[in-house]
Amino acid sequence: MTVLLVLFTLVIFLIADQVLQRVRDARLARVTDMSQATLPSGIALAANHTWVKEEGRGICAIGFDEFITKIVGTVETITLPRTGSMVAPDLAGAILRDGSRQLRVAFPVQGRVVAVNPKVLKSSAVASDDPYGEGWLVKVRADHRAVWPSLRSGADAASWLRSQADLVKEFFAARVPQPVHATMYDGGEPAQASLQTLDNDAWMEFQRSFTTLPSKS
Repeated sequence: MTVLLVLFTLVIFLIADQVLQRVRDARLARVTDMSQATLPSGIALAANHTWVKEEGRGICAIGFDEFITKIVGTVETITLPRTGSMVAPDLAGAILRDGSRQLRVAFPVQGRVVAVNPKVLKSSAVASDDPYGEGWLVKVRADHRAVWPSLRSGADAASWLRSQADLVKEFFAARVPQPVHATMYDGGEPAQASLQTLDNDAWMEFQRSFTTLPSKS
């Protein structure tokens, strides 16, 4: 009888494990689905998931793309450089903080900040709710003599987002325990905040893998 009970328990465990695996894969696919990603006219993406839009007279608006806003979700605060300060691809731009964890995201433009979005400073949710509109971060008077990192737009940007979605699935599959992974998208915002289930080390690795601009070498 004891042997049968043990075998029955093992079978139940294996079935439950398979169900959790399928739920996990389905929900992660939903979160990272970029097949329908569309970019507003004039938006170009940088390799660290920031966007740039030229507004004329040398002014560029900069923000986070929807990949970042989905995966990271709404953090506690977003720190931005002050008006009048200089930004460049090799300098810290925005800092996303959630508890003791943080992501540093440089801006892919060199120049002087002429405006900072007060709505984002007041509530970081604005950046995740409307990343290409009200959630812009800063506006910069760009130095067009500087060499900018490669920017993608149109079909090229959409294809790149799809490839990034595949990479981030692998990133989470290697780091998130199954029971957590299977349930972390439940609740009011099922398509956001998956990175918030991970620790400091994972945030640092995510930064190295997805939100760091390539070097000039």
